[in-house]
Formats: sequence, structure tokens, C-alpha cells
Amino acid sequence: MIWRTDVESGATFAVTTRAAGNPRPLGWGGEEVSSADIRIGRPERRPKSSMLEATELLRRSLPGGFRGAVRLDRNGVVLLDFAIGADGAGVAIRPSTAFQIASVTKTFTAAVVLTLADEGLLSLDDHLPTWIPEAPRGWSQITLRHLLTHTSGLPHWAGIPSLDMYSPCERAELISLITSAPLQNPPGTRWSYSSLGFVLLAHIAETVYQCPWASLVARRLLQPLGLHETAVAVPPWTTVAAHGSRNGEASRSFDLATVNLGTGDIWSTTGDLARWPCAISRTAILSPATRQQMLTRQAAVAASDDGFTDVGYGYGWHTARCAGIRVVFHGGDQPGFTSLLVWAPEPDVTLAVLSADEIKLAPAVLPALVQLLGETARP
Repeated sequence: MIWRTDVESGATFAVTTRAAGNPRPLGWGGEEVSSADIRIGRPERRPKSSMLEATELLRRSLPGGFRGAVRLDRNGVVLLDFAIGADGAGVAIRPSTAFQIASVTKTFTAAVVLTLADEGLLSLDDHLPTWIPEAPRGWSQITLRHLLTHTSGLPHWAGIPSLDMYSPCERAELISLITSAPLQNPPGTRWSYSSLGFVLLAHIAETVYQCPWASLVARRLLQPLGLHETAVAVPPWTTVAAHGSRNGEASRSFDLATVNLGTGDIWSTTGDLARWPCAISRTAILSPATRQQMLTRQAAVAASDDGFTDVGYGYGWHTARCAGIRVVFHGGDQPGFTSLLVWAPEPDVTLAVLSADEIKLAPAVLPALVQLLGETARP
């Protein structure tokens, strides 16, 4: 694979070759290149012009100052795969660069917990004190299902203001801080986003399986699904990792190994993320019933949000509609990084956007995605 840079936009595009061994030069010096040797985007069938316009709109809709990578797949075929800019350390970003995916991590955490439930090692209806004995009496009605759907009543990070998220924290201290936070509302009464609940889910999964969290995710998900450019707490050794930034200036990272456990501790590439939702939804990692429940609305969130409509939350995934088409998605942001992953199961369109800067992604790219999904729905 090599990369070509578009002069007008500054985007770097991935170009792969079919030929094994030593492929022919790809025309940088004016050489004649056979179309059989180059595969860019959709090789088997050229997209209709309206879809090409939609993908081009997506490429050009990225906000100014975007420093990151974008991958757009349809039916497992790459339509767009490019990177723009340099990271917080001034290193050029490539399509193969790994980023902190922030809260998109929750889709992986939910999947791990659901595999344990499928095997009968825990139940989603288990009450929290079953696995967290130090939980206060007022938490006795919180279930694992509440944690998975953000309906537990637990607060977000602001609920434990004494926690230093940039420094390592002993597990016992972290759990103590979380269990000392006051509930915002009784369990099951309303949806309220809480990363603390997913920290607890990862801790419980470790307790059940008696295995470190990073190893558990690798064994249960990453290795079976072939996601070799994804890793927990530390960047995958197979790729170069991006340094985060804020307005182009290098930024300090949260502590991923201890504080951000299960809620924002995964590194990945746009390539792996584009494969992830289809892989977890169409393989035997989860039972068919569990897969369906994971991607079905369990709690209402909002009538509309950042261009999505009928927004809800399943198990670790938002559910919504985009251009009238059912989608699941998750976004994320933490110091130095933002992320967005959207999957439309029918017609199997996946968009993965990863940024090494703190920039809001959904409002910028959703109009183009709406157009793209509208095109795929046409006969």
C-alpha cells in the first residue's frame, strides 16, 4: 500500500495493489500503469455518479483543522480511506494510524459483558452488590442491564471531582470513589450518560473471568475477529499511534490503563473500526438473540441529536435513524482525540472517523452521510 496526496484538500489516500511480491510503480514518475494493478475504493463495480458525489461531499465536509483519518465501507468494500494533517507531535497521519477511540470503547465493553452473559457466567439482571460488595445500600436495585444502558442513575465523571484522570489510580481507590458518588435519579427511571457505569462493567468482567481487562478483550473479541490494529490501554504494536492535540497543540492524555478502564481505553484504526460492527453482529461471538438486543433500543435518549433522529440506546450502542434508515452509532471525545462510528446494517454502510484533535465530528459529517444513505436506498 502507498498513499497519494490530493493537492487541493491535503488528504492522503490509501492505494493498494493486487499484485503479489513486487508491484509495478504507480505512476509517480509518469510510468504507464495498468488499471488491473490498482484498487482504489470500489473495485468490482464503479459507484453511480450520485454516490460518488456523496462520498466526495463527505470528504470535503470535514471541519477546518481536521487532523485524522476517515474510512467509509459499503458491503465490505472500501469507498473512502484517507487521512489528513499531522498529529500533536507533528507526525503525518496515515490511514493506518491508530487513535484513542474514546467512548467508542463502550461498544467493545458491552460486547465482552454480553459474551459472559451468553455463557451464563453472569446475568444482566444481577444486582450490582452481587459483584460490587462495597456498593452502598441505595444502589441495591441497580442491575448490570442498567449500567449497559446508562439508566443506572450514576453520574458521569463530574460526579467524582476528586479523581485525577491524568494519573494512575489503584483499582480499589477508583471503585471507592465511584461508589461514593451520589445517584442522580432512581435506577431505571431515565437515561443519563455515565462512563462510571462502564468502568464498573469492566471491573466486573475481570472479576468474573479472573483475567486482566486487556487480555479479556483480546481473547474474547480482538483475536477471534482478526482486529489486529486494535488494543487496550496501549497502542497496537502493528501500527503507528497518533499523539493527541488541542487546536493543533500537543495535549496530555488521560490515564487509559487504570482510570479510563472499559470506557475510553481502546486504541484502533479506522480500518478495524469499519469492520467491527459487522463482525460482532454477524459472527458467533454472541448468540443471535443477544446480538439483536444489543442493537435494539433499550432506552429512549432524544427525538434528535446532531442530525440523528429517534435516538435511543441499546447495549453499548446508540440506536437512531439517519435519512430514514436505521443506524447504530457511538461517538467519543477525550483530551486530544474525538471519534465517530456509524453503521447502517441495511444497506451495510459503515463510517469511521478518528481525529487527533478535539473537534466535534457528527454535525460536520452527518449531512454527507444522510445523502450517501439516501443514495444507497434508491433502486
